[in-house]
Amino acid sequence: MMQTNDDILFNRVRDLGYCDVLIDPSAGAPPADESLEAPSPMQTPLLDRQFQARPAAAPRLIRLDSAYSPLLRDYLAQAHWEATTLGNQLRSVAGLIFSPLPQAELAQHLTRMLDLYIEGLGGAYFRYFDPRILCHLPRILTPTQQALLLHGIDEWGWLDWQGAYQPLHPPNLPIDPAARLIINQAQWQALGEIEAFNLLLGKLMSRGRIPDHQQVPQWLECLQQGRQRGLRQANDIADWAALCLIQGDTWQAHPQLGETLQLVITDGIPLKDALEDRLGITLAPIPVATDSDD
Repeated sequence: MMQTNDDILFNRVRDLGYCDVLIDPSAGAPPADESLEAPSPMQTPLLDRQFQARPAAAPRLIRLDSAYSPLLRDYLAQAHWEATTLGNQLRSVAGLIFSPLPQAELAQHLTRMLDLYIEGLGGAYFRYFDPRILCHLPRILTPTQQALLLHGIDEWGWLDWQGAYQPLHPPNLPIDPAARLIINQAQWQALGEIEAFNLLLGKLMSRGRIPDHQQVPQWLECLQQGRQRGLRQANDIADWAALCLIQGDTWQAHPQLGETLQLVITDGIPLKDALEDRLGITLAPIPVATDSDD
């Protein structure tokens, strides 16, 4: 019998004794159970320098053990809603973290990881904890970079677009936990390209197409094809990939496609509008197929 998210989470809590829930207040108010008889759970903010003037907006860890089971279930339900609700761009419940580190030490490390350095470009605030970014890091960061980012963490859980619990584990490699996370410019570009992936996900889900993880390489290939055709706007790249995935390649044989793409690139016309107006190619919503009784 397949385990539910509740089963997985509470088995982890039973094994370790607690779970640190990473909350992002800037994405909305997290759940709260005022009826709890237990004292308020331990909380520690990730006080990156950008939050010094507004500490209430900083991401924060909330440590919950079995005494907080109702609140933990509320967080899990919120994470599921945020991950699976079409059009939602918020992730207030960013992670379910299992770590033997004292909470203050864990928060200190996660705060340091917010300060990313890109070779040749300088520093940047790194929202690695957002599940829409976190899920891509194993293919973008090197194993050593992943080991540094997840130092002191046994498991980082997040919910994917199907609402399924996904565990992320650090590679077992020696690292200097005090080191700064440094990436190259190609990795920085790959991080920037995540936006198009998330837009594509929304476009396909709105058409009743919910992908599994085995399809992600095909998605990435279609997105890259859009970039290779000169598209630069994330929404245009996502529209190109959606057409490829839904309609195949036949529409690309249209004799005026090259001319139309040039207008999109040089004049800033949205690809969706240009294809529909000039070529009659559209990404209109596709009805969700339902099983018949036949």
